[in-house]
Amino acid sequence: MSTTSAILDAVCLELPCPQCGQSYRVPLKVIGLSQQMLHEGCPVSEERECPPVFYGPLLDPALLDELQAVWTRLESQALAAGGRVVIRG
Repeated sequence: MSTTSAILDAVCLELPCPQCGQSYRVPLKVIGLSQQMLHEGCPVSEERECPPVFYGPLLDPALLDELQAVWTRLESQALAAGGRVVIRG
């Protein structure tokens, strides 16, 4: 797994459930995949048909693109310095 993919898997949007009030987390990678499905013309119109497609509007797609671009630049600079960027945890 590339570290760019790792950052999108590691960072989540935490939301309250409108039914029970408990929190759940949606990885940024899942939101990005939902945005890709919508961009490619997914015909789903109801959440029960395909719940993941409804994660797309949660965040601005440009922000996810910027995060990936910045992460890639960090990786390049770290590599040039003889190191690597890692996610603590």
